[in-house]
Amino acid sequence: MSMKLVAVMTLIALMVPPFAQAQLDCIVPTREEGFDPKQPGATELQRAAREVAAIVQQNAVFMQGNKPVRIRTTIDYGGWDRQSASVVTTAYNQKAWLAGGCKVSKFADRGGGLSDGTIAIFINEPEAMFGGHLGDAELKASGMPMPLANTAGFPIYAGGGNKDNPRLLMSRAGYEPWVPVTIADMLDWRERELKTKEEEYQASIQQNGNELTEAKIEEIYRDMKKINAGEAEKTRTQLLASLKTMRAKSARQSAKAAQWTMQQRNAFDMYRASFTPAQLAAPGTISNSLTPDKVIRVDDPAGKPLAKVDPAYAQRDPQHIHLIVVGLNPQPKTDPNYAWFKSSLEALDYAALAKLLSE
Repeated sequence: MSMKLVAVMTLIALMVPPFAQAQLDCIVPTREEGFDPKQPGATELQRAAREVAAIVQQNAVFMQGNKPVRIRTTIDYGGWDRQSASVVTTAYNQKAWLAGGCKVSKFADRGGGLSDGTIAIFINEPEAMFGGHLGDAELKASGMPMPLANTAGFPIYAGGGNKDNPRLLMSRAGYEPWVPVTIADMLDWRERELKTKEEEYQASIQQNGNELTEAKIEEIYRDMKKINAGEAEKTRTQLLASLKTMRAKSARQSAKAAQWTMQQRNAFDMYRASFTPAQLAAPGTISNSLTPDKVIRVDDPAGKPLAKVDPAYAQRDPQHIHLIVVGLNPQPKTDPNYAWFKSSLEALDYAALAKLLSE
């Protein structure tokens, strides 16, 4: 065991409450994944991520474990148009341990009760305030984060609008890295969906028309005639009759589908035209409510408001740390680790985390 690890474990032993027995077996070396030193702000982000990992590993309550644990931090770097990082520190119980040193199973993060608790902290990652994905490739949205409470002087939101997904947000001047999805955004999304349905309809018409033709029937007839001329004649007669019936049925179905598609398009266009410019710029909502013409509403007052990442966020200086988000999802109260993990979150040094934000 290294002198550094001995010092850390000794510090933890001194800091924990006198009634608690430290049960830290060892600290598994930190994993860093996806780091790209060529990305703008990479060095600053890596420095902050490593400091976050150190702050979590100085949390005496978490590090003592509810029962014997091995602790490991995984830092995952990512982001498309900007660098971000997740710092995930996990307490693994003995079911995840491997013999022969301070190791855990390669399957330790796949569930199955191998860990007792995880503290997840996100740096410069606005999407960490969201929940499940809504929208499409052009509209990356989620439920609107809703204020829940405050702790240690920082606001807690329902991530993605889900109160069971509480997220603590640290930023300068109370900056919220999201904006509402507007009615115009929602209408654009719905129109893309409508266009997809129209294209699928056209493709299906073309495919149905190519399934069986006179030319194909003649090809079948010629092949069969080489083997059995009488059966070939019989088959051709049957196929030609089937073709006539199929075309009549397809024509009826196509006419019906075309009428439905046109009605949907006209109803949608009328619905969209009903909004004023000011209304189009207002926040939209998602719900199952329909207009009288069966168009999905995007302005239902009882619907769920949506949010997307603030477009201006991408213009912020990548050399700075703008956001720190802490996941606050404790285990169910019936979990034997509930009290320990809840205390671990309460013991986290939020002030030290906040100091990592750039001025």
